[in-house]
Amino acid sequence: MRKRCVIFLAVAQDQRFFVLHDRFFLYFCTTMIKIGNIATFLRVTLLAAMLGMVLTACDDEPEFRITGIVDGLGTRHISMIYAADGELHTVTTTAIDGKFSLTGSSRDYTLVELLSPQGKVFSRLLAKNGQNIKCRLDIDDPYKIELKGSKPTEQWAKFLTKNHDLLTDGTGEMINGAIEEYVSANPGNILSSLMLLTMYDATDNESKTSTLFASLDPEARPDKLVAGYRLLLSQNNNAAINTKVKPLTLKNAKDSVERFVP
Repeated sequence: MRKRCVIFLAVAQDQRFFVLHDRFFLYFCTTMIKIGNIATFLRVTLLAAMLGMVLTACDDEPEFRITGIVDGLGTRHISMIYAADGELHTVTTTAIDGKFSLTGSSRDYTLVELLSPQGKVFSRLLAKNGQNIKCRLDIDDPYKIELKGSKPTEQWAKFLTKNHDLLTDGTGEMINGAIEEYVSANPGNILSSLMLLTMYDATDNESKTSTLFASLDPEARPDKLVAGYRLLLSQNNNAAINTKVKPLTLKNAKDSVERFVP
């Protein structure tokens, strides 16, 4: 019978129930059996199992929430766009003196874009169910940002703040270089995927962009977040490779006509 108590204790700990009181619980179970109070023991066992299931269910929150203040927004509409379960979702609310609260639902990390009343994207971040993200944003400056609520969002805000001048005034080549450096140093961080998705210029650079994605650890490039974009990169890259070049007729330095047939 003591063996059964140990087995139940393991189940209870797995459900995060009585984790801090496991020694007392084991003593209690053993005492109940010693005095022959099997009925009481069974009732406690059933109650513990039910509470364990309730606590587990509570952990699986069905939504994420983004709240905060947007400087310069005033009392106007603010919208949020994100993809989840194969669909594009749009949520709109009215901010009061810049203060807003938006709620969405995605079991996996998704890219969330916040839009101004004119439909302009002024901020991006990652979110998934169970997260309560608090932010301070600027309607006119996407790189002036404060975020709290999860490690990736806080790291995202830190990167944007640190590289504010570069992202505002730097060339595309300079920005790409900074992102490549971060991705190479952080292959296991999902933030690397977010940078490649939102700030890395892949124009005429699809092959290198695909290579950067491939260099990331699988957990840092979840399919539901990046698969669509990687497919687009692959299609554009293949199209460029397979494009047929038409024959050309040119004049050389000696003013002679030459025909180039690839």
